[in-house]
Amino acid sequence: MPHTATCMRVPLVLLLPAFAGCIGDPVWNFQGHVLDCATSGPLDGVSVLLVVEQGDHTRRQGTTSAEDGAYELDLIASHGWPGTLRFSKVGYEDHTRRLSNAADLRAQPERLCLVPLRAR
Repeated sequence: MPHTATCMRVPLVLLLPAFAGCIGDPVWNFQGHVLDCATSGPLDGVSVLLVVEQGDHTRRQGTTSAEDGAYELDLIASHGWPGTLRFSKVGYEDHTRRLSNAADLRAQPERLCLVPLRAR
């Protein structure tokens, strides 16, 4: 009597969650505060976005600043470089910085202020 093999199909999503790196990849914790340059007060709701382009793939990872202006982002090292770090909020000038490597990321100021747009 021939033996019949059974194949179990597992959804790929369970095996490779979005933005997961390889097991053992270092994770860099990046944090700071965003302030209003005019008042020096904290800014909540600021979008903090890291965009990394790797060949034909673009990876985006982001967060939003809290009421006290604080933000925190855990970045997986295997996402690679170069990248662009962008801080943005409606009513303020965007702050964008090109990053070549992890050292550039660590050199970001802990406190960053955004300039309010002038009323027209």
